[in-house]
Amino acid sequence: MPLGQLMTEFSNSTGEGGWVHSVSFSMDGNRVCWVGHDSSVSVADATKEMAKTQLKTKSLPFTCVTWVSPTSLVAAGHGCCPVLFSVDETGKLVHVTKLDIAQKKEAGSLSAMKKFQSLDRTARTDQSDQTLATVHQNTITGINVYTADRSGKATAISTCGADSRLVIWNFDSLEQALGELKI
Repeated sequence: MPLGQLMTEFSNSTGEGGWVHSVSFSMDGNRVCWVGHDSSVSVADATKEMAKTQLKTKSLPFTCVTWVSPTSLVAAGHGCCPVLFSVDETGKLVHVTKLDIAQKKEAGSLSAMKKFQSLDRTARTDQSDQTLATVHQNTITGINVYTADRSGKATAISTCGADSRLVIWNFDSLEQALGELKI
């Protein structure tokens, strides 16, 4: 094909869709995935006559996506937590797990007292303590493979967010923490 010629085109939706935030090609170039503002994750496979599979999630919209192995990808965005997806042997896209392990914030012994004092003093509740149970405290805006093995399979990824944080996610540590996770 000549350079610059349209090879194929995919619709992100059959009705109520959302615009595409990010696109990523698999390491071998046979698959392309993209995430849309309608909270969908889609994959098209060139080895299966451009068969498209799409998963509409209940998550907040994803803003970025990257392949971490020939069959696995990580998406993240407004939900502040990277999510692992996998393409099974039939070509179906499957949600595997969230990569962030929620950590409950310990409440101080005087938090109820401070809340009532603030309410009494200002006639409104204090909204300054809005910490999320995730590492990122705002939208994740980028994902990159940080390290990979010789075959190209990611061993760690990095995420950056609107909270000014850069986080390294080591898959060996995550596999230990999340039990039977295999990326």
